[in-house]
Parts: sequence; C-alpha cells; structure tokens
Amino acid sequence: MIKNKKINLFGWSKIKKQKQTVYYPININEIKEIISQAKKSNKKICFKGSAQSYYDMFLSKNNLVIDTKKLNNISEIDNKNNTIDVGAGVVVKDLINFLSDKKYIFSSIPGTYKATIGGMISTNCHGKDSINGNFGNQISEIKVLYPNLEIKIITRKDKEFFHVIGGCGLLCLVLEAKIKLKKNLSFSNEIIKKTITFENINECLNLLENSNSYYTVAWVDCFSKNFRGAIEYGDWTQNYKKLKKLKYDKKNFIKKFINKVTYFCIKLIINRFLMKLINAMLFNFLKINEKKIKNIDFIDFYFFHKSIPLDISKVYPGGLFEVHLLIKKENINIIYSILSLLKKYKFESWFCGLKTHTNDSYTLSFSNNGIGLTINFPYNYTKLNKFKIFKEEFEEIVINNNIKFNLSKDSYLNKKVFSKMYKEGINFIKFKNIIDKENLIKTDFYNRLFK
Repeated sequence: MIKNKKINLFGWSKIKKQKQTVYYPININEIKEIISQAKKSNKKICFKGSAQSYYDMFLSKNNLVIDTKKLNNISEIDNKNNTIDVGAGVVVKDLINFLSDKKYIFSSIPGTYKATIGGMISTNCHGKDSINGNFGNQISEIKVLYPNLEIKIITRKDKEFFHVIGGCGLLCLVLEAKIKLKKNLSFSNEIIKKTITFENINECLNLLENSNSYYTVAWVDCFSKNFRGAIEYGDWTQNYKKLKKLKYDKKNFIKKFINKVTYFCIKLIINRFLMKLINAMLFNFLKINEKKIKNIDFIDFYFFHKSIPLDISKVYPGGLFEVHLLIKKENINIIYSILSLLKKYKFESWFCGLKTHTNDSYTLSFSNNGIGLTINFPYNYTKLNKFKIFKEEFEEIVINNNIKFNLSKDSYLNKKVFSKMYKEGINFIKFKNIIDKENLIKTDFYNRLFK
C-alpha cells in the first residue's frame, strides 16, 4: 500500500490551512497507481514539492495531493554539454551541495533553498541574478507524466514546453529535468558584496537600471518620506573557496517550544509603528556601513535569511499577505504612486524589495522587461473596512499599467483581474483541455482563477 496520511497543508504565507490526504510515492509506478485510483474514485489530483509557494497552488479541497519529494535522483554531470539530469523532488540545498565541490553553479535560484526543481519549473521562479532571466531559461528538456499516464520528454522544440514551464502544475507532473550549468573559475563560491544607499525611489530605479553586477537587489523603506533605501550588489571573486554546506536546522521539542513562545511574544508587540522604527534603524545601519566592500560566502550572501532563527512569515499577525508586482520598464514611474497609495491607507510594506526582470516566452510566466516590486504586510489588514477602498484604487493602477502579479505568491487575485493581467491564460486553458480532457489535475488555485 502506498504511504498516505491526512495532514494540515498550508503555503509559506500561513494564510490558508486545510486538511488534505497526501500520498508519498517512491517511484513512477506508484504515482501511476495513485492517478488510476483517483480516476476510479472520481477524485481530482494535484502535486506538491516542498510547499514553498505562498497560498493555494498545491491545495485541492477534498482531493488527493501527490508529494514528489522522493523523485530526488541526481545524475552525474555531463561535462561535455555542462548539464545535469535531476529528479523533480530534488531541493535547491541538495543540488547546490552536490555541485559546489565540482566548481559548477546553476542560475535563477529562488530565495529559498528548500524549493524543489519541480516546483521551480512549475512556477518559473527567478533569482537575484536577473541577467539570466527566469528558471525556465536554465532548462533544456523535461520528462513529464501526463494525466493519461503517458511519459514524454519535451524540449524547446515542443509547444507544450512553454506551457509546462510556469504552468503552476496544472498540466502534468514533472518527473525529471535537464538543467544547464555554468562552469567557470570565476565562480569561486565567494561573493564581493557592496551596499549603496539612496534617498528616493527615482535614485533607486536609476541604480537598478545601470547596474553591471551579477547580482543586484534593492530594499526600500516604505515608511520614509521619499522612499529611501539601499541597493545590494554582488559579484564573484576570482579566488576559489570551498562552499559552505547548506543544512536544515533540526528542531527538537525544546526548540519548537521556544520558537512558539517567541512568535507569541513578538505578535504581542509587533505593529506598524515598530516596523517603521525597524526600517529606519536598518537604513541608518546601512548608511553607516555604506560602500564597504566585503567578501562573503555565496550561501551567506544568497540565503542571508538562513542566519535569522525565526520563520518571518509567522510573525505577521494573521499570516503574511504579499503581492509581487512586475511593472514594465516604460511604466516604472508608477512605482512611486503605488508606494504612496500604500502610505495613504497606512498599509506600508513592512519589507519591500525591488529587482530588474527580463522577458521570456513561457505562457503564464511572471516576466517582462521591467522592475519587480514586492510589498507585504499582515493579512489582518485585509479584513479592515478601508482595505476594500484601497483595493479598488490599487486594482485601477494595476490594470491601467499592465502590471503582472507573481502567481506563486498570490492570494489576492480573482478571475476577473487575472484574465486582464494574463491574457495568455485563454490559450493555456485551451491547451489544458487538450491534454487533460478529464480535468483530472485541479487545485484551489485553478478554481479561483480559471474556473
């Protein structure tokens, strides 16, 4: 019998939780058996990796969830073509650890080292290295399992390749992928890090646009008058240094208890005014240490939050509400209006990030030549009466300026706004109806935005 159990499932934002029957297959044959059983019992299915998407992308009420983490094979590197074949259940942490000693790196790594390769393909995630585009650009072929149990290898020559990447797991199950690697002595596992502060959002946008660094990200103090902040630059050093190994923090009963008490205490005191103070303190700290050049291990640079002992999403009252926007280059001046609107209703983003993005050809891709803007605050804000008024003004800006939402982080969109934002969704559904005629793969995310 295939291992399964009923558990509470929730995304990284901790907003929505529900009981789900989760199956844990150890191979493809067991996955096929689960799918066959689902068809016989008139159940729908969906797929889950490490549950790092924010909301309902892997939730499917009253249906079956297939966990893919046992599809974790890593092949030997193809040194001739600089590629590697990996299972969909392989997590970023394990692949980085495997590649580091061999002086290889892969691009477009998300901010969490817990994400699976299958999840990264399904969301077409991006990293701090915007010059390399989204993760789909690093994939040369994918082995997939379709709802009719057909296994197929698809490449860039196949139309479905561009639907599956960024397809939110709604078309098929990704089994394996061939990932492009970079091998260069300059990829030394050590980063030269430099931080520069700015006094207003226009200065920030100019710095982002003119950056020549391999990694560039910005942080904005949304509580400040002119939206000051800092830009962080990162470039590879020339001297090879052995990379730190990524490890999971194992929590015993005592650690779990201490964390629960800590979260409870933080939620008692954390509020808008405290976050305003924290943002101001952070800016002043960065200002004092501005332009100091520091050599830092790649792991510490890229996954800086690893050193924070708390799960940030758990300190937001009611959970984390986050909207990740992508504004086209010709419309980036609207960013000031968005941040001003947040301030008007006292919904300032507690932590706000910006980075550049490039365009690609994947059907539901979060891509454009422009600037990505991340805003977040407690989910409890959405229950306030003034949030409805804010929402109307916010949506008007979004629609009028052709702004996209990052679907993997979305808990906000409805079908009406989504259809205006992702006009390619019509072609996506037409393709889904062809390869998933029984509509076997269904999620709460699908019901919210497509049904």
